[in-house]
Amino acid sequence: RILINDLKEYEIKVKHSKESSIKWCKENSINIQELKLKLGIKDDSSSFEIKFKDEILQAEERIKKCPFKMGGAGNLNLIYLLLDHIKAKKIIETGVAYGWSSLTTLIHLNDLSDSETHLWSVDMPYVGMNNKKWVGCAVDEKYKTNWTLFQMADRDGIPKAIKIARDYDFAHYDSDKTLEGRKFGYSLLWKHLKKGGILLSDDINDNEGFKIFSESINKTPIIIEDKGKYQGLLIK
Repeated sequence: RILINDLKEYEIKVKHSKESSIKWCKENSINIQELKLKLGIKDDSSSFEIKFKDEILQAEERIKKCPFKMGGAGNLNLIYLLLDHIKAKKIIETGVAYGWSSLTTLIHLNDLSDSETHLWSVDMPYVGMNNKKWVGCAVDEKYKTNWTLFQMADRDGIPKAIKIARDYDFAHYDSDKTLEGRKFGYSLLWKHLKKGGILLSDDINDNEGFKIFSESINKTPIIIEDKGKYQGLLIK
């Protein structure tokens, strides 16, 4: 009976956290055009999805061969826009699945033609599904020389990626969406992020994790709405 009561109380807290977060996101979000104005980015109608249409079509063909259902693509236009804006060279991301964000990031790095560019990704394969070899299947082989994939939990993978990357200038969080997971991931990634770097998080409407973290470092985040979902970014 105690366990049932605890579970009910936990479910109520989770529901309240999500409702509160959605309300906060709606009240404070801007669209991508407003983001460009805010950051002083020259408007360019050529989004990532238009500019690299052929790459995306090829990635979709690779994904069709995957026998597992994994997470969908995030806001690829936003990711590419931010990476290009700060000319990010060293990047850490958490959560890969098919590898849509990984592909977007690696295309950006390829555009830079810089020998010091690299992406470190952390992703825990689905337990009991034997999908390890399919993680990142959207990524073309030609981009993989700039990519290191740690197939392990955030608790192990994030510290490992940070230790190697050291002076990274962009961090994209899209893994453990629990309050506890966000607290761990955000704190660690932010602590070691370069000054002027960006921490971007997907699905911040799921709970209050991103809001709480932003308040804890006394930073006002920028919230982007995209097809009913919200991404949050913090500039260090």
